[in-house]
Formats: sequence, C-alpha cells, structure tokens
Amino acid sequence: MSGSTDQQPTTNGATNGATNGAPTKPLFEIQGPNPVHYGVLLFPGFQALDVFGPLDVFNSLSMLYHYPIKMTMLAKTSKAVETSHQRAGNQMFSHPETDCSQSMQIDRTFEEQLKIQETGSHGDNGKGPIDVLIVPGGVGTRNDMNAEIDFVKRMYPSLKAVLSVCTGATILARAGVLDGRRATTNKRAWEWATSNGPKVNWIGEARWVVDGNITTSSGISAGVDATYAFVSANYGETIAQELADSAEYVRWTDADHDPFANRWNVWGRRGSLAKEPGKKA
Repeated sequence: MSGSTDQQPTTNGATNGATNGAPTKPLFEIQGPNPVHYGVLLFPGFQALDVFGPLDVFNSLSMLYHYPIKMTMLAKTSKAVETSHQRAGNQMFSHPETDCSQSMQIDRTFEEQLKIQETGSHGDNGKGPIDVLIVPGGVGTRNDMNAEIDFVKRMYPSLKAVLSVCTGATILARAGVLDGRRATTNKRAWEWATSNGPKVNWIGEARWVVDGNITTSSGISAGVDATYAFVSANYGETIAQELADSAEYVRWTDADHDPFANRWNVWGRRGSLAKEPGKKA
C-alpha cells in the first residue's frame, strides 16, 4: 500500500491559489484489487455536517457507481459517539436545558484499527487497512484530544490520503502531519485553530487547500465542497458533478473564493498568514 512518504510537502512548482501541491494523478486505485477503505475519526462533540456531509457524498458514490468502497467509523472506545457539546464538556452558548444531539455507532477503536494497519489483516468484518482518513472538527476539538492526535500520528504513514473538515485541521496540526504544508481551517475559530500549528503555512483566504495527499477545508459546509473536489481529483470531474447534480447541490468549485475570510477578518490575527482581499499569499 502506498504510504504518505510518497507525498511530501510541496514547496516548488506550486500552482496558483490554494491548490498548491495538488496531486496530478489519483492517490489510489479506484478499481484496484481491494476496495478503497474510508475511515472517519469520531470524538464527543464532533460537528454533525463535518461528518454527514462528506459521508453522503461517498454514500452516493458507492450507490450510483460501480466502485468498490468500504467505510469504517473509528473512535477511542467502542461506545457510540455524540455530537452533544454539553456532554463533551463544553457548554458553549446553548441553554442549560438543551438536549439536541445525534449519535454515531463505532465499528472499530483506534487501537483495533492500528493493529490492522500494522499487520495488513482484514479483521473480523473483512475491512482491512484504512486508505483515506476523514477528520471532522467541532467544539470537541477543544477538549482533550491526546488519543485522537496520537491516532493520526501513528496512522498517517500508512494512509493514501487525509481529508479534514473545519477545526479537524487542528488535530492534524497537533499530530505534526501539517508541518511545512499549506492548510486552512474554520475562519471564525481562526486564531485558536491556527495557534495549534505554528509550523503550518495557514492559508486564510481559501475554501479548501490541497497539499500533496492532504486536503483541509474551511468551516463546516466547506467540507462538502472539498469532498466533491476530492472525488473529482480521484474519480473524475464528470462523476463529481453528477453526484452533486443528483443531490441537487450547487458546488463551490473555486478553492480560493472565500468570502468568510472577510466576514471573520482573519488577516492580521495571530497565526494568520492570510492574504488580504485581492492579494496572493
């Protein structure tokens, strides 16, 4: 299996705009001997759309096209994981009587998956090593993320690609896998999020950024656009657009077009290497 060592941070020959270092060919075989295996890293207080948006794209891809695909939900323990930020230890701004949450069932724990990555086995359900890891954000990223950070750090060398959404990039940054790379994250949480990666080239005005085999996207809904871009790069633009049309979704196809950088005034703030309006980074 092709690991991340083949996808080094790009510093030369960059294209214009946020897609610096985008691969010129698919990162994996879409009709290879084994199904492409996607894994979703979950933690208490994850943002619902960060997960369900990309999942719906891949669910439709697996349903409408004849590509072998597997999906596995991953977490620190085998207990179902909630979106609830109150029970994740972060009250935020909601009313104390609020109880509005969704739960995701877990297929494997981090340690179970790491053992499979190391041995190359296929486990008791026929699902082998993860090829693509999806890392969502959410208020839970401000809690103790030591297990998640360690998991990403240990998983990354065996992965073919990583897709993060929103403040999920802070988990990647703290794991060190974004060091020397271009990346973006949620603009409203920009100051806190970018402080987690002092060695990262944070791009403030970007809907999503591709550097080598890592795609990072801006806040919440940007993850859907980044996922369609990921599908376009690896399965073809025609399929990506057909999937969006089937979902009656109007894609955001310009990775550099980001009015939310202006809305949240990210330039000039700590950790920001953002470009001001009309200027290139």
